[in-house]
Amino acid sequence: MTGAPAAAPRDEGERYGRAALIGTGYIGGSLALALTHAGRVGTWVGTDADGEHLRRARLLGIVGATAPTPAAAAAGADLIVIAVPVLSGPAVIRAIASAVRPDALIVDVGSTKQSITAAAVAALADPGRFVGCHPIAGLERTGPEVTDVNLFHGRYAILTPVAETAPAAIEAAAELWRAAGARLTQMDPVHHDEVMAAVSHLPHVVAYSLIRTLAGLGGEVGRDLVGMSGAGLRDTTRIASSSPEMWRSIFLDNREHVLGMIEAFAARLDELRRLVSTGNGAELLRLLAEARAARERILEQP
Repeated sequence: MTGAPAAAPRDEGERYGRAALIGTGYIGGSLALALTHAGRVGTWVGTDADGEHLRRARLLGIVGATAPTPAAAAAGADLIVIAVPVLSGPAVIRAIASAVRPDALIVDVGSTKQSITAAAVAALADPGRFVGCHPIAGLERTGPEVTDVNLFHGRYAILTPVAETAPAAIEAAAELWRAAGARLTQMDPVHHDEVMAAVSHLPHVVAYSLIRTLAGLGGEVGRDLVGMSGAGLRDTTRIASSSPEMWRSIFLDNREHVLGMIEAFAARLDELRRLVSTGNGAELLRLLAEARAARERILEQP
C-alpha cells in the first residue's frame, strides 16, 4: 500500500457500519482505504474471484472480513462497492440482487457504464439505490499491494445516474467520493462510454498495438530494441503494462464506441502514411503543428 493518509475531509456524511467490497484490487481497495480513513465505513467484508487477492487484502487490512461469494458479502451490508472487470459487473449485480438490503447503497467503479446500469435496472428490486461511478484515477497497477489511500485526491469521479436513480442515492454516492477526496461530475452512461472510448480506451488500444508492432520486428532492428528505448517509447507504451484481463473486458464491453475510435484513428494514421509516402513536407508540417496545438488544447487545461 502507498501514500500517507491525508487529512479526512471536514464535511459530514453518512456512516456505513458494514460495507461489502466485491473485488479487492487496486481501485476498489484504494476506495476502501480512503473511506475507512475518512471514518465513513466501520467494517469492510471483501470477496474476490482471485482468492490470493482476497487473502492479501485481508492481511493488509483493506478488508476486515471475507466472504465466499458476492451475495454473502452483500448480505446485511449498508454499502456495496463493485470493483470487478466490467464484463463481470452485470453478473455480480444479478448475483447480489436477492441479498441486497432495501436501504443499501450500491456503487461500482468500472470504466464502462451502460451494461452494469442496464443490469441494475433489470435485476434490482429497487434500482434507484444503484449509482454508476467511475473515478478517473490510477496507473497501470494491479493488486492489493499497490492500493493508495490518497489515490482519488483531486481527481474526478464521474457519476452516471439514470432516470431510475433516486436523488438521495446520488447524493450519498457523491458524499462517498468527496470523502475520498475526489471532485465530482455527472454524465449519462452512453455519453460516458463515448467519452472514455476517446480519452482512455483508444490510448490503450494504441499502446498495446505499438508495443506488439515493435515486438514483431525481426533481424538486427528487433535484436537491438532492448535497452535502446528512450522516454518517448516508455511514455507512449506505459499503459500497455496494465492488466490484460481488465482491458480485454473494457474493449469488449464498450466495443461499439471502441471500434468507432479505432476506425477514426486508422483514418488519421493512413493520412500520415500517405503524406510520408508522397514526401509532402508542407502538408506533413501542417498536420504535425495541428496535432501539437490540439494536444495543448485538450491536455493542458487546468
